[in-house]
Amino acid sequence: MEPKHPDQIFKTHLEERQPGDAQLDSAKQNLAKTYVNAFVNAGLCNDLLISKKEASDDWVFSNKDEGQIAAAASVGLL
Repeated sequence: MEPKHPDQIFKTHLEERQPGDAQLDSAKQNLAKTYVNAFVNAGLCNDLLISKKEASDDWVFSNKDEGQIAAAASVGLL
């Protein structure tokens, strides 16, 4: 199996949004992406979000508080 990115799971490109719709704040979106990425790619030892080779896009340190804890735990699940 190939690893999947959380955007492939959410399929947000298929949603029709109105200009006035409320959006989740970025912290909740990042937390949701972290959990989805961890459970979808569990056991593959590879993913497209956290295990990137570029050090500039470190997902663990781009989050704050609970997001960092969840990202670190998801590395262990992978």
